[in-house]
Amino acid sequence: SGEPDVSDDGDRVVFTSATTELWPTANGQPQVYVRTLSSNTTVLASVAPDGLSAGDGASAAPALARDGGVVAFASAAGNLSSGDSNGVSDIFSYDMASATVTRRSVAPGGADANGASFAPAINADGSVIAFTSEASNLVMGDNSGVPDVFTASGATIARVSEGLLGEGDGASGEPAIAADTDAVVFASAAGNLVADDDNGVSDVFIRPPGDALHRLSRN
Repeated sequence: SGEPDVSDDGDRVVFTSATTELWPTANGQPQVYVRTLSSNTTVLASVAPDGLSAGDGASAAPALARDGGVVAFASAAGNLSSGDSNGVSDIFSYDMASATVTRRSVAPGGADANGASFAPAINADGSVIAFTSEASNLVMGDNSGVPDVFTASGATIARVSEGLLGEGDGASGEPAIAADTDAVVFASAAGNLVADDDNGVSDVFIRPPGDALHRLSRN
């Protein structure tokens, strides 16, 4: 077991485990679980639509909303949502109130992403998830050929790692999202996201909602 995260009030803890002792259909694949201390209960977040079957592929990197209501995670399982046939890792969310799983890394029209998605981060109330993806069909006009950082808000996906000079010419990843402002911070080797980025190494950027991209790792 590992990869723990905790809600602000300390009542809910999310973690991954490959044990078969926590859920009746656990199959030896790493799964995502949420433990609620006040009720002494554990639920399976990487669960199929039947509410019982465990994911048939490895799940990882869980991130828990500060209020403990939503879990974001990456999974290579193909049975967590209908129509998932891309055979690669996708981003999912599990809603504690409704006990439902939603695939978040989907292309327009609900099509499969054509590349792997991973490293989710989540805002305070679980309404926005940031993640890294190698897919080129999550947004229109993605011709960069490198991993990008995206946000999923409801059914809307937006690419974060693009600047006024166009899409990034280097890989972007490691997103983090501010709990209350939804500003996204990420690392990128791209040299064309902002003007005068000629250091030839990875930098750290921030994109506040509705604002331009700013490079933080500079004097």
